Amino acid sequence: MKIIKRNTQKSINIVATFIVVSILLILTNSVSAIDFGGIAKKVAKDVVDEVDKSNENPKQQDTTALVKRAKTELRAAERKMFGGKKEEAAEQLQAVKGLLEEIEKAEPEQKDLKYLNSKYVKIKKDLDKRMGKSSAATVKSKTTPATQKRVSSRKTTSSRASSREVSEKTPAASSGTASAKLPYHAKQKMKEFDNLYRSVGYSFEKMEAAKSGKTTTSPEKHAETIKEIIPKLQSILDEAKSEADKKGVSDHPDLKDCQAKIDAIPAELKKVSGEVKAVQKEKSAESAGIAADIETLNKEFNRLRDKIFNKATGTAIYYNDLKPVKELLIKIEDYDKNDRKNAEKILTDFSAKYGSTQDEVTKKTDDSTAGWNFENFKKGIENVDKTKTAMAEDLVNKAGQKIGSLGNMHDFYRTKQHAVIKEWVVTAEKFDSENAKVKQTKDSLNQELDVDLKKLLKKIKEQKWTDNDPDAPSNAKQLAKTALEWFKNSPDWGKREQQGKEPYEILDVVVTGPWSVQKRNILGEPIMYGLPVKLAIQLDSEKEKGFARVFILTLRTFEGREAKMEPPFEYPTVGNSYYIMKKEVK
Repeated sequence: MKIIKRNTQKSINIVATFIVVSILLILTNSVSAIDFGGIAKKVAKDVVDEVDKSNENPKQQDTTALVKRAKTELRAAERKMFGGKKEEAAEQLQAVKGLLEEIEKAEPEQKDLKYLNSKYVKIKKDLDKRMGKSSAATVKSKTTPATQKRVSSRKTTSSRASSREVSEKTPAASSGTASAKLPYHAKQKMKEFDNLYRSVGYSFEKMEAAKSGKTTTSPEKHAETIKEIIPKLQSILDEAKSEADKKGVSDHPDLKDCQAKIDAIPAELKKVSGEVKAVQKEKSAESAGIAADIETLNKEFNRLRDKIFNKATGTAIYYNDLKPVKELLIKIEDYDKNDRKNAEKILTDFSAKYGSTQDEVTKKTDDSTAGWNFENFKKGIENVDKTKTAMAEDLVNKAGQKIGSLGNMHDFYRTKQHAVIKEWVVTAEKFDSENAKVKQTKDSLNQELDVDLKKLLKKIKEQKWTDNDPDAPSNAKQLAKTALEWFKNSPDWGKREQQGKEPYEILDVVVTGPWSVQKRNILGEPIMYGLPVKLAIQLDSEKEKGFARVFILTLRTFEGREAKMEPPFEYPTVGNSYYIMKKEVK
């Protein structure tokens, strides 16, 4: 209210002076014609200007120019940074720092100070990163440049000197219109200019980001956007100049600064576009190399996956005999001979370029499939070796189980099982000859089989071949003779087809008991009889060992009400069987 009263009083004084002067001129006839309208306008303008000046805060008048210069210097530093002139940008930021300190000292609550500090820190961090410097200087203190405590008067003096030096280089300091204010409409256009100019900076920033592939929009698109903005900026600036010209401030430094910004864009755009194209060309060649490496990796992985990796999965396969085991062994031996060396080279070369883990490969190639294939290629190679070890140990483990169960095995299969066990251990050795379990089993195998063979021989030697049983029919000798002839002439025994079957000799038959009823009809009448006998034969392969085989049988008659306890015999049923020494039979 005091300011309004004071301004009103000044206006009244000016108007009063105008009236007094006018009256004196008229009375003295010293002026023939007075332009009262022009004088009135001039007085009114002086009154308004005087009020405007008196309403301004002195501190605000002092910091306004500094704020403008700080904004200008910040934009210039940002442009230089985006344009690759990092050292120049750093120098300009140092000058900005001094300006901010002076603004804060003159007017701590200045409305734009917080924004300027924030903008300064952001550009400083970005510039430090681009220059490969640690950001510790900007992170070490949470205070902004303008609010940091003055550590010494020497630093304060240095900061002020920096501000003075920048002021001397700034056009506003030397221009005659530097202190002139832009009219309201010109200021509005300048704000519009600044908003649109920020879009240019954003597009340049995105073009820079394109060098490292950190933008989804092509740099060419951003370049086109900048080209489209240039005439719009010029049009806005021309309108601002027109508004300023109306007030006689067309030569204002802010207008010149904006024109310089526009004029600098084409050269900067050409420079940045060239840099981006160079990087893109380099990245294109790099991408082609990456694509070729990925194709080589994928092709070989897919081939080996079908050939071996899906079969040798790192664990023992399921098997009851050696057929599937030997099929797997053949595939692994083929891989070791023809594929392993090249597969390991492909994997080693790829890893040297793109990393040793799935995440590293995916990140460096920007291809998740390549990362997955790399990891599984590596596992595939590892699993082949794991499968060899697993199969070797599983084979010797099962061989050990077979050795442990030999005592419960039938005589006829016991010696054959010795050969099977030996073959399993030999196969295990082919999978992994250096395996400790394989070596241990191999070293003790023959000794364990010899122990079992001795037990079997003892059992065989204890078996005796007896004559016809006392309970046998009275004609047992004749029945035994008839039975022997029947076996020799049977197509299932003595006359059997030898194709695919081991030949043998029929040695002897004895009757081991009386006749028995084998079947009855519904009336309970016997319709089939059976004679219990023992049959001794010898296989050609067992002659060297001196073994003979004994079968406990029942020779059956034909089936019918006419059946009798006498030959002819129709067929035998087999009970038990065992080994006996051949010399015991006759």
